[in-house]
Amino acid sequence: PKMNATCSLTNFHRLFTRRRFRTLRLGALACTALFLAMTARADDTKTVESQAQAIFEATGIKGGLIVHIGSKDGHLSTALCGKGNILVHGLDVDESNVTEARKHSASLKKSSKVAFEVLRSDILPFNDHTANLVVSDDLGRISQMEVMRILAPNGVAWLKKDGLWKKETKSLPKEFDDWTHYL
Repeated sequence: PKMNATCSLTNFHRLFTRRRFRTLRLGALACTALFLAMTARADDTKTVESQAQAIFEATGIKGGLIVHIGSKDGHLSTALCGKGNILVHGLDVDESNVTEARKHSASLKKSSKVAFEVLRSDILPFNDHTANLVVSDDLGRISQMEVMRILAPNGVAWLKKDGLWKKETKSLPKEFDDWTHYL
């Protein structure tokens, strides 16, 4: 059959409209995926920030050295250093986690307040009575006694046991005098 010019023009218009609609639909889908990814990342940041705030509220710690055992990607450790006179030392047994955590803290320009190190032993790399707060959802090879060793008097261990977070405060040892001056 013979086609006239109007018929072929109509077919071209339909074809062009379908392709353009498909392109627009793919573009809208890509924009939606990008928006959802950005929103999810913002929600993750809010979640980590709120988790850090909850730790501060539950423990009452306002400053000093925080040791985060099992720091993973460093997001929580970095969020913990965002407030007041706080230094955070994140420890993880996985070297790739430590590398990722360092990149994350550097991207937020917080490398001066948070440091990350590979934990290669069951002994924590701190002197006795130095940490004000120890946070861990899994101590791994580290014993409870080792955590208490590095805690300063009146320091707090915020540890996850049997799926629940528990607060343990180190009392002032008998051989210590009470310090009444504020630093």
